[in-house]
Amino acid sequence: MDKHITNICRSAYTEIRKISSIRHLSFDATKTLVCSLILSKFDYCNALLTDIPQHLTDKLQKVQNTAARLIFRAKKHDHIQPLMQQHHWLPISSRIIHKTSNICFNSFTDPHFPELLHPYTPSRQLRSSTDSRILSIPRTKTKTTGDRSFSFSAPTLWNQLPHPIRHCKTSSTFKKSLKTHLFKSAYTIPEAHACLVICFYLPAFQ
Repeated sequence: MDKHITNICRSAYTEIRKISSIRHLSFDATKTLVCSLILSKFDYCNALLTDIPQHLTDKLQKVQNTAARLIFRAKKHDHIQPLMQQHHWLPISSRIIHKTSNICFNSFTDPHFPELLHPYTPSRQLRSSTDSRILSIPRTKTKTTGDRSFSFSAPTLWNQLPHPIRHCKTSSTFKKSLKTHLFKSAYTIPEAHACLVICFYLPAFQ
């Protein structure tokens, strides 16, 4: 995925330079352009990026950080987490989990991948036997390719989700609950630290 990630980053930085060159662009207009021209590049088929090497995820995250700073006209070394929270943006790793989990949820009502995703059927009666929203995880021979395959990585991520989220009734409820769960997991910081950060960046948000 090295070449693929490099191409995404190059294309995204090109769009960032174009947007930043437009003077007197409003906050809302800038955010709209960033979401449509840059974030869309991160989300397109990003389920394929599950478990890629950390340095590749970091490359994408740097681009997303730059895009967030562009919207707020923040400086290069300004702390990025408050800006990301203000945007309600998930970091790259969480966006990948979000997309993969949505595919798994849809497979229960509209099986796009019947040959890749299968409900878990235990050989003997277990507590998990009554859970109809558990997926079977196949055995793999290699860590580098086998564990990164969709048939392995998707059920693994799905089964780790909390029970209430996996059992949401509608797609809209599932997406909302999942994003809230991932958002809290990504931006969990000590309360005292959170208060200091919010107070420090409050003028920028206004």
